[in-house]
Amino acid sequence: MLLDSYDLGTRQFGALGRTHDWSLSRRIVDDIGIPVILAGGLGPDNVAAAIAGGMGHSRVILRHILPNTLAPVVARAPADVGLILITMAALSYIGFGPGPYVPEWGSLVAAGQAYIFQAPWLVIFPGAAIFLTSLSLNLVGDWARDAFDPRLRN
Repeated sequence: MLLDSYDLGTRQFGALGRTHDWSLSRRIVDDIGIPVILAGGLGPDNVAAAIAGGMGHSRVILRHILPNTLAPVVARAPADVGLILITMAALSYIGFGPGPYVPEWGSLVAAGQAYIFQAPWLVIFPGAAIFLTSLSLNLVGDWARDAFDPRLRN
């Protein structure tokens, strides 16, 4: 459901598609991957030794380099989805959403704002859903960082 509305949003306004920039993920991999290769026990000599021992380039990347660089990207992905969720809710709240008949959380909050004193649940429940979904995505990202980071393993 979230991805369907994200696709609707990026077709309607291109600015939302730029909230997640893949260059940030590339910079995270570069910042983590280069020190892992050079100083993290898998220096150029170790890579050359692994290749000389018969290990192919792809196996060196898959067995040694990728596990160390994948954890920050996996931990960052749920936070990016939470950012997209909040951005879409904010844009649909101010009227730049997919349309009037598409149930977006931000447009539900905006529509219920006129009835805040008669029916406060029209604003509270969509706002709580935005908050709890964003919070749970950030907690999943923290769990993924703790679970997949090889430096935290015993």
